Amino acid sequence: APQPVIEMRDSAGVRVANGTGAVTATVASGLGTLGGTTTVNAVAGQATFTNLSITGTGMFTLSFNYSNLSVQTSVVTGSITVIGSATRLAVIGGPTAVESGAPMATPFAIEVRDANGDRVTSGSTAVTAAFYASTGVLLGTSTVSSVNGVATFSDLKIGSASGSVRLQFTSGTLTAAITNAVTVTQVVRQMAVVTQPAGALAGKVFATQPVLEFRDAAGLKVASATNSVTAALAAGTGPLGGTFTVSAVAGTARFTNLQLPLTGAATLSFSSAGLPTVASNSFMVGSSFTFSGFYEPIDNAHVNVVEAGRKIPFKFSIVGVPDGTAVVLSVTSVQEACRSEEHTSELQSH
Repeated sequence: APQPVIEMRDSAGVRVANGTGAVTATVASGLGTLGGTTTVNAVAGQATFTNLSITGTGMFTLSFNYSNLSVQTSVVTGSITVIGSATRLAVIGGPTAVESGAPMATPFAIEVRDANGDRVTSGSTAVTAAFYASTGVLLGTSTVSSVNGVATFSDLKIGSASGSVRLQFTSGTLTAAITNAVTVTQVVRQMAVVTQPAGALAGKVFATQPVLEFRDAAGLKVASATNSVTAALAAGTGPLGGTFTVSAVAGTARFTNLQLPLTGAATLSFSSAGLPTVASNSFMVGSSFTFSGFYEPIDNAHVNVVEAGRKIPFKFSIVGVPDGTAVVLSVTSVQEACRSEEHTSELQSH
C-alpha cells in the first residue's frame, strides 16, 4: 500500500523547498497500533514515510505533527481502511428470475470479505455454488476463483422444475453466502425419446410403442407441456401405419398403435413445432408370417409319391399375410436316389 508523504508549505500553499525538521505520525482515530518508523526528517520540504503499518482492521485516520523552535502544527489524513483476513462471503449481484437451463442475464457475483465487511482483494479464493434447501441441476462452471475479491459465475445456469430456488456459495471455512429466492420458469426447448420402439412384427402394432418427453434447456421434463408430436418413417420400408400425431399429457407423449408392413431395419423420426427433430434408435421389424403346413392333397409330413423327373406342386398356407402382399421364399430341393428295383421313392419334405 502507498506510504504517506508530508509536504511543508507556506501560507500561500507553496512547498518550502528548504524546509527541514521532524514529522511524527500517530493514530488520530480507530482502534489500532501504529508500527514502523513513525518519525522521519523532512528533506527539501518533504517527509517521506516508508514502513508505517497498523495492527488492527477497520477505518483509521493518521495525524502528522511537525515542530521546530518557532512553530508546531499538525495535519490529519483522510480515512484509511485496513483490510483483515477473509472470514466470509457475500452475494453482491445475481438474478431474481431465470429460465431453467438458460444463461442468466445477471450472473451471480460473490465478494470475499473480512470480519468488518470490507472486501479482501488480495489473493484468490475458490468459491463453489450449490443448491440451498431446494433441488435442481447446476450447469456450467460451479466453482470459480475470485479476482480482486470478487468471484463471478459468468456461465452458471440453473435447471429446476420447483419454480423457486436458493443457492449457497461456500469456500472452505469462510462463512457461506446464501441468495434470496430466485424464480425459475420452465420453457419447452427439446424432446427426448424415453421409450424406444421394439417388438415390431410386419403388419402388426409394435409390442413396445415409442414414448417421448418434452424438456427444458436443462433436460428436465416440463410437466405442464401439452405439445403435439408427429412420428414419421426416417429409414426402412413403409408406409408407417397407425396414429402419427399425439399430444403430450403432463409432459409425456405416448404412441399406441404404430406399425410397419414389411420386415427389415427401421428408424422413426419425431417432430414438434418449434423444436429440434429427434430420432429413435434403429430397430428390426420381424416376420409375423407363420408357416401352417401344406395344403391337401400334399401331406404335411411327407410329399406325395411322384414319378421320377416330374415336378412337385408345392402349395402351403402362411398365417398373417395381408391380401396382395408379396412373399419371397427360399426353396431348397432334395434329390434322393431310387432303389434299382423301384420306379419311385418317397421324398421327405424339408
